[in-house]
Amino acid sequence: MSDTIAVALVTALSTLFGVWFTGRVALRTTARQVEAQERQKRRDHEEQRKARKREMRREVYVQFLNAAEALESALIQTWDQPLPQDCESVFKDHRARLMRLRETFHVLDMEGPCSVTEAARDVRIAAQRQVDQLEAVVRDARDQGTTKSLGIFASDVWMECLKTSEDMRNELLKRARSALN
Repeated sequence: MSDTIAVALVTALSTLFGVWFTGRVALRTTARQVEAQERQKRRDHEEQRKARKREMRREVYVQFLNAAEALESALIQTWDQPLPQDCESVFKDHRARLMRLRETFHVLDMEGPCSVTEAARDVRIAAQRQVDQLEAVVRDARDQGTTKSLGIFASDVWMECLKTSEDMRNELLKRARSALN
């Protein structure tokens, strides 16, 4: 074999080895880049999912708090008034608002987390008790024929209802804020 052929074979083999080695390095580099892009894509997707979930929870919490506030406002208005002539329509309105609060609670219960659900359940129970206590006060006021506002007639009951309601709402807000952070 001539020296020229030997040199040509060595050169060809060196070139083939160089191409193979360069291809392997490029393939590994590309695979690492694709893996890094996939990891980043998964992280971005997870962050977007968490942001959507946080926003959905926030909306549900706000809906629940709005329903609780609407009921609370209606109850306060009733407490501030003298005994209404048409008690049944007033209580029908309170019960309808309480039902909206319950319906919103079920959505909140699905969204969680448990700490917020427990606090919301306490708000819902306190609202139910406040409606029940108001109805009992109205029955007593009717029996006694008072002309005072219900809040004056049964101020201890009313103040206790307001304090409990405020405490429950504050606890819910604290837990909701914690869950959203």
